[in-house]
Amino acid sequence: MTFARRPRTRCTAGGHIAAATILLGAGCIIPDHEIVIEGVFTNPGAVRIVERIPVGEDADLACKDASDEVNTCPQVPAAGHLPSGWIPTPLCVCPEGASDALAFGEVRVYAEDPDTDDDGEAKDDLFAALLLDFDPFLHEPSDRVAYRNYLQPDRPAERVVSSEYENVIGRADPQLRFFRIVGSSGLVDLCNDNEGSKLSPGIHSLKIVVTDRPWFTPVLRDETGEPVRDPDTGDLVYLPQLVGHPDLAAGATYDTMSWVFSCGEGEECACNSVGP
Repeated sequence: MTFARRPRTRCTAGGHIAAATILLGAGCIIPDHEIVIEGVFTNPGAVRIVERIPVGEDADLACKDASDEVNTCPQVPAAGHLPSGWIPTPLCVCPEGASDALAFGEVRVYAEDPDTDDDGEAKDDLFAALLLDFDPFLHEPSDRVAYRNYLQPDRPAERVVSSEYENVIGRADPQLRFFRIVGSSGLVDLCNDNEGSKLSPGIHSLKIVVTDRPWFTPVLRDETGEPVRDPDTGDLVYLPQLVGHPDLAAGATYDTMSWVFSCGEGEECACNSVGP
């Protein structure tokens, strides 16, 4: 047992599945339209994003009663926590060459994946990408990947070492990992530095997608729909990797979490004269 907010959307695939249901209304991100998954279930532990939540004295006492190894309920670390949902900070689009004085410091997103190898070590690498203003009815996830300067989609999550989360109650080590969202300056300026570009004033959404397999890489197909093979080696020919698309055919699971924020402009803005 740990005290953490449950994920908003978590999707998995496995076993003898010959088709996938498109769950756009539930927020699921499906990597392609011809998923065929066969064979045994090889990814029993689904990845999930976890957040720190307020815990009262009664809950801490209940956790202490449940385990002699804790004095308070196990929680993900407080460092870098940015709660999901509405970001109340009055962010701003600043003039060229200026940055937002209210830009965040490093943000950390925590995720569990309980799968382990024979030595008890984490079996799956976790990857994450940020999607800006993503609408599953209008966009492909790979077209909305943003802020690579803050979060690199091909960099695996780091292992968490924290006394707050070491002694989980009633379950195995959840193999907690975290992603750092931060720029080279040590800040996150959402309205002024999306890979060097500024956002338009107004309301924006930001979704993080976390998965336990490398991103989906589609096979090149000919005009009849058959996979193309290299004439010399016979190997399949692949198209570029689609960042933001979990590879369900490879047994991936994934979870998502979202924020909403406003980019203001004008005299009410607090801007620094030095750019991000």
